[in-house]
Amino acid sequence: MPWLDTAALFVLIVGHVAWLFLILTAAGMFLLLAARLLLPPRPPLMLAALPPPDELPRVLVQIPAYNEEKVVERVLRSAANLRWPRDRFRVQLLDSSTDRTAEIAARVIAELRARGTDAVSVRCEVWEGYKAGALARGHRLGDEPFVVVLDADFEVPEDWLETGMRAMLADPGLAYVQFRMEIRNAHETWVTRMEQLMRDLHYVVEQEGRQRLGDNPIFGGSGGILRRTAIDDAGGWSSASLTEDTDLSLRMLTKGWRGTYLAHPPARAEAPATVAALRVQYTRWSKGPVQLRRELLAAIRRAGGHPARTAMLLLLFVSSAALPCMAVAAGSPVLYFVMTGHAPPHLAAELSVTAVVVLCLVAGLTLTPWVILKRGSLARYAGTVAAVPLFFFLLGVTSAVGIVGAAFGRREAFVRTPKTGS
Repeated sequence: MPWLDTAALFVLIVGHVAWLFLILTAAGMFLLLAARLLLPPRPPLMLAALPPPDELPRVLVQIPAYNEEKVVERVLRSAANLRWPRDRFRVQLLDSSTDRTAEIAARVIAELRARGTDAVSVRCEVWEGYKAGALARGHRLGDEPFVVVLDADFEVPEDWLETGMRAMLADPGLAYVQFRMEIRNAHETWVTRMEQLMRDLHYVVEQEGRQRLGDNPIFGGSGGILRRTAIDDAGGWSSASLTEDTDLSLRMLTKGWRGTYLAHPPARAEAPATVAALRVQYTRWSKGPVQLRRELLAAIRRAGGHPARTAMLLLLFVSSAALPCMAVAAGSPVLYFVMTGHAPPHLAAELSVTAVVVLCLVAGLTLTPWVILKRGSLARYAGTVAAVPLFFFLLGVTSAVGIVGAAFGRREAFVRTPKTGS
């Protein structure tokens, strides 16, 4: 049947396009890895000496929360323990919860206020605009020149704010400082161990690699400090994308602001402990950049003749399609065989190349941060990394429909990552 042969050829072409996207993603990630390993660190970030306490700027700590009864007390106490003059420091819980979060938070906030911390809860009965909407509402209720964003599962050490503010005060062109993140429950399950690998890859290879190439790291949505004037100049928080952090970062960068990354002291956060919870998180992260086509194109135009910066922005867009492309590239030969009764031409060679690329990509990108951060023995590393390719293939299958829908402009609801309080 001619139509069946045509359909099979179309399936094969789609599979090759997906394979090409994976190769482009791999090339971009290897560029970051090479930069991290071969390029010297940028000159040390200037950290200004902090002025006397009565001359320090005011800081607002924002904690968006939606049904976070298992973690809200911990994050409130961690925020309140940050070293900063109490008359220049405010903690703002942005609570849209429908569970016991408000009840628990009220008790903790009353205690913190009795001890001298200006802590408040802003209730948002409707979760309008999701996390971005909550941050925007809280932003309008204050005028502090510097804003800290902490997700509800985060903890930060006492000197964390002082370190970040020394960077912000030293460079008035900095829009944000993004810190590295440690996984609090990294040894809980094989899923959390694998998630630690991926987070280490993001911070040690991607964020630091960007800086060594002369590019700006991307604000990660939590565990960072932002400058209010930069937020306002970029148009404020927007819920147009499921990755409101990347959205704001790109708009800040197109306005001429800069960002920086600090590895120490790291914040600590909880990782999803089950496959279902991790799928929710990665699907949201993959859809978000696809929704930011306009912002990405504007940032690329502004990058002008800066090849590294242009390459990194293109990588941000291409890598968002990596999960569904992995599923399509692996599934197209199977579908071709079902439709025609024989294997696609050159299948053995393509599978060999794909296997080598995946092996080098996964091993090279995850082993480097494993060694740098001294995570453990090579045997333990091998046991953790073995499941990564299969798991990301499964993620690609389950998230492909949503990501393709986002590419065609379909609005997506924000689905929070469940927390256990580990």
